[in-house]
Amino acid sequence: MRAVRCTLPGQNIEGKETGHSLVRIGSFSLVFSKVDRNAVRQYCCQMPTVLWVGPYRFFFYSGDRSEPPHVHVERDSNVAKFWLEPVRLESSGGFGRKDINQIQRHVEDNRDTLLRKWNEFFGL
Repeated sequence: MRAVRCTLPGQNIEGKETGHSLVRIGSFSLVFSKVDRNAVRQYCCQMPTVLWVGPYRFFFYSGDRSEPPHVHVERDSNVAKFWLEPVRLESSGGFGRKDINQIQRHVEDNRDTLLRKWNEFFGL
């Protein structure tokens, strides 16, 4: 695999060659040929952790401001996304039903804190 790099004003984006990708960064849409999207997201987007509950990390992507309030959750290579108003699962990859139910309870129990942190992070 060949490493690739793209430079935008104020930031460098790096990744590994894998296939064609469309990458959105804030209001920019960039088309890269042969870039690993996860590597690009890791390099170019802030991902503030707003909560840890057991093995679950709850976080935002800085480029998500234009979407309704939500939180991303990861454990190992498993990921999920929950809307906060109302709390509901938007997407999931790798988590089993038992984990999803447990994560949803954590989101519901911490909804007010997550919304407050969303508004603070995005300046709303």
